[in-house]
Amino acid sequence: MRVSASVGPQSTHHHHMATTPRARGYRRLAATAAHLRLGLPAAPAAAPSRATPVIKEVVAQILRLPDVEEGKGDSGQDTLVVRVTTECGITGFGEVEAQPEIAKAIIDAPRSFGGKKIGAGGLRVELIGENALDHERLWNRMYDATSFFGRHAVVIQAMAGIDMALCA
Repeated sequence: MRVSASVGPQSTHHHHMATTPRARGYRRLAATAAHLRLGLPAAPAAAPSRATPVIKEVVAQILRLPDVEEGKGDSGQDTLVVRVTTECGITGFGEVEAQPEIAKAIIDAPRSFGGKKIGAGGLRVELIGENALDHERLWNRMYDATSFFGRHAVVIQAMAGIDMALCA
């Protein structure tokens, strides 16, 4: 998952920034580099966190130029950006190379019928509360969830945008 600093009012507070996963990683890297420059053995690595990065938010945001030129095959005119955030504050971003409104609907659709086992619903409802590191399971979960509206073209593109946000 691509890690980014928090965006918003809290990101201006030094204390908050010093406790983000990215900041902790940079501090460990800097400490190791300092030890090596001084000819000292590397500092012992911190114990890996046992916290599971649980997905708390999946946001699909359409970006579009004010005037999209018809006939111009350029994904730079409009696109769908997917942001996946975990409960521990890690955020990943992905992009969907398909018609943005349709891909957004595939991600945003609420569960429709049949409960969690066989219900037709969007990709977001399948991911909230899941382990963000279990990539293969999440891909299979999204694939299974799309059985009622197709597993080709824009559906696979939407799944790939989410996967990009989880794996990048």
